[in-house]
Amino acid sequence: MKPKVLHCISQLDLGGAESVAHMIADGLRLDFAFGFHAIRGSARTPFAQRFLQQLKDRQMLCTRGPQVGMRHGGLLIGALSLIRAVSRHRPNLLHLHSEIPEAALAFGRMLSPTLRRTPTLRTIHNSSIWFFAPGLGRFCERRIRDCPCIAVSRAALEAVAAQRSAAGIPEGTASLSVVYNAVNVAEKTIPKGPNAALRMVYGGRFEPQKGVDLIPDIVRSIDLPAGMRVHLDLFGSGSLLAQLKALENAPPVGWTVRVHSPVPHLASRLCDYDVALAPSRFEGLPLFPLEALLTGLAVISTDAPGSREIFLDDYPLRAKAGDPVDFARKLQLFLGAPEFFFDSMREAKAEAEARFNRETMLEGYRSAYTNLLRGLPEARPA
Repeated sequence: MKPKVLHCISQLDLGGAESVAHMIADGLRLDFAFGFHAIRGSARTPFAQRFLQQLKDRQMLCTRGPQVGMRHGGLLIGALSLIRAVSRHRPNLLHLHSEIPEAALAFGRMLSPTLRRTPTLRTIHNSSIWFFAPGLGRFCERRIRDCPCIAVSRAALEAVAAQRSAAGIPEGTASLSVVYNAVNVAEKTIPKGPNAALRMVYGGRFEPQKGVDLIPDIVRSIDLPAGMRVHLDLFGSGSLLAQLKALENAPPVGWTVRVHSPVPHLASRLCDYDVALAPSRFEGLPLFPLEALLTGLAVISTDAPGSREIFLDDYPLRAKAGDPVDFARKLQLFLGAPEFFFDSMREAKAEAEARFNRETMLEGYRSAYTNLLRGLPEARPA
């Protein structure tokens, strides 16, 4: 019988952590049996429904907890939700993705002997962790100090190492390693007509981390070359929606802006575009700009932690994180003479193809699972 792995995510919704968990489960399903548990349930979005349907199609059970915030008892409720999920799934191994599942395990271990003895792997998806509650983060870190961590980038690895040091956990208590995420993309093949508008795209959460609030200032400061028209599509959801809607309703001359809800598999649509905007302030390893780069788009990115592991120091379209003026300057340079950047873009794409491939990622997680499960009995019957 295959060993059972339970992926624990924050919520069924748009997010890189959820996408990575699904890619692991899909890629390793011949060797392991997977289930999913969303600590805070499911968002009411087409993206979440598509995610849930994909799990059903793969016969992967997905359980969901209630949508309760930390300030309203969410820590305890999340812990109880995880305890119930483990009782139902009966996994050999837990795989946690991000802070909410980690908090559920930390509090759940105080209540459940089963959680305390279930081997657990953590994936660290961001280079800024527990920034919203650092004291709680240190508390949780001490409770799950024995769980090995896989970071999606060196920046994410440094973040969890610093977190563990701040919590007073000695080095070597649990293994820390890096496994880069992979992406699936469609090569750009659709030509642009001679009079067509330049097509730009942003995809991701509408939150400050992603720098999406800078886009209105960036767009309004661009001096378009004579005769150029630009169409910008923004895909996502979040707290900054109103700012982007204001840009949609009053774009600068020469621009058309459309704000869209999240869509499943945005990567498959990127071949319709020419330029991707990725103005992140910080990241673990951002999937959207990586997908755009590998599709063949010009990507205007930043030197944010995590992002700079994709776009190295010599990448000419890399702006200072959080600086709309510098980001606009890089975009302006590209619009003025795009052919000047073609060689650099091809080199960045070739480097990314070598480092962020699916086989390497899956082998990293297969090895981590095998090491954690070594010596354990066969999977328990459901």
